[in-house]
Amino acid sequence: LLLVLYLKFIRRKIYNDNAQLLLIALVLLFPAVLAYLSVRIQVDFPLQYFILVPVSAMLLTVLFDSRTGFYGTVVASLIVAGIRGNDYSIALAGLCAGSFAAYTVRDLRNRAQLFTSIWYIFIGYLIAVAALSLENGTPMPDVGYELVSSLGNALVSPAITLALLYVFELFFENVSDLRLVEFDNINHPLLRELALRAPG
Repeated sequence: LLLVLYLKFIRRKIYNDNAQLLLIALVLLFPAVLAYLSVRIQVDFPLQYFILVPVSAMLLTVLFDSRTGFYGTVVASLIVAGIRGNDYSIALAGLCAGSFAAYTVRDLRNRAQLFTSIWYIFIGYLIAVAALSLENGTPMPDVGYELVSSLGNALVSPAITLALLYVFELFFENVSDLRLVEFDNINHPLLRELALRAPG
């Protein structure tokens, strides 16, 4: 409801476009599926910190805008918490990391710049893990495993975002600001030829 009201009153253009609504739904479904798998797979490792909320945050920010990215991050974090049985500690961690991720890609100039978000995502998780560990008195070995899982999340999130971004732009014909910036690159062969043949 939070996201629907935001889209209806602030991003009416997205709200009236079924393709873009489907795109947002798919982006939010991604961490939801991972949250479900983290509950079903029983291993002695904190898989909950490997739920890729930052991927949703970065995709929504690049494909739409930073405000939509932030609202989507909040909603994705709450969905993950609900699926995991009201695990709001992981919602806080996902919200911190996702917000940092969205912030790092809001002024994206090229796709390689996505990988600068690795450290920001990890710092977001580090802050949340440290705060929750102090609050709950978590043993240090468990904190270490949570940080390892968070680092894995931070390392794979930009790569998965890059792959999904290409797929979504291809299938939904969504021209993101990043794609427009790439079209405006003066080193593009077509623009170089145009500058030679029709200068000015």
